[in-house]
Amino acid sequence: MPRSQKGIQEAERLAEEATETKPVKAAAAVSSPTALRLPWPKSPQRPRTRKPPWNIIAKGLTAIRSKDFHRAVEELEIASQLDPTDERIYVARERAKQEWASASTNKGTP
Repeated sequence: MPRSQKGIQEAERLAEEATETKPVKAAAAVSSPTALRLPWPKSPQRPRTRKPPWNIIAKGLTAIRSKDFHRAVEELEIASQLDPTDERIYVARERAKQEWASASTNKGTP
């Protein structure tokens, strides 16, 4: 018999043994602490969601605080492309645009 055929038959035999039910004495099962152990149920898989690009948002907010509005708008544009549903990114980007426009108009006046 070829070696691969023997391996297949051995795997089938082991599978049959694993599916066979063997009678267990009720008293022995209760008295033995290991007999009551069941495998811990796996936690359900949560759907993978895209995390907001926090490092890019942080760069944008840091740029706003340092009054580098051009860089802030660029960083927040990138963040909004990565996560277009995040309202916080939109608000921060609009704030940076307003601050940039305000700073641009104030430069010409003494």
